[in-house]
Amino acid sequence: MSVHEKVLEESRILFDQMEQLREKYGGRWVVFKDGKVQSDHSTEKDAFVAAVESYGLDGEFVVDLIEPKDPVPITASVLYGL
Repeated sequence: MSVHEKVLEESRILFDQMEQLREKYGGRWVVFKDGKVQSDHSTEKDAFVAAVESYGLDGEFVVDLIEPKDPVPITASVLYGL
């Protein structure tokens, strides 16, 4: 499996686990690899640096923000009061 394919697979697994992850990691940046959270951080930069230090640039990891809840989509007319 290529690095690209592995990262896509990790992304799919992360997405599938999102509801459970929100309970513990909501609002945090996580390093996700091998089907689980490897570490969590307060900033994207901290998460990325930790991931590269641990796994290298081709480390087949995902860095993502675990949103505390699903965002509510709004239209431009609502946003700008049109």
